[in-house]
Amino acid sequence: MATDGSPGKIGNTQVMISVAAQPHRRAGVEVESVSMAQYDVQPCNGCETCYRKTWQCPIKDGAIRLLKRMAKADGMTAGSPPYYGGVTAQLKALTDISIIPYQKREFRDKVEGALGVGGGSTAARS
Repeated sequence: MATDGSPGKIGNTQVMISVAAQPHRRAGVEVESVSMAQYDVQPCNGCETCYRKTWQCPIKDGAIRLLKRMAKADGMTAGSPPYYGGVTAQLKALTDISIIPYQKREFRDKVEGALGVGGGSTAARS
């Protein structure tokens, strides 16, 4: 599964994830792409419900649905444009709540990758 962490619908991150997935597709590997722009993922509130009840979170957003899809995948790649030296808030929120499948070892033995997509203005170089 390739996750576009950008809040934009179609942009450079989506393009680069598609390019990175091409060798896998040519080798016959099915690559499912998802965009964080399609999911409402809220920040973790630290209530620790997920530690007591597997796959439970009082925040009713798209995070659990997306994480369950990721847990079923054989591998994962996440891409993000740089936001102040880090990933987007949406991808960071998903990463924080990924403690749910992580604590149950549902990401064990998966191939994982990360893709950083950045650019700069030509005006900044003058």
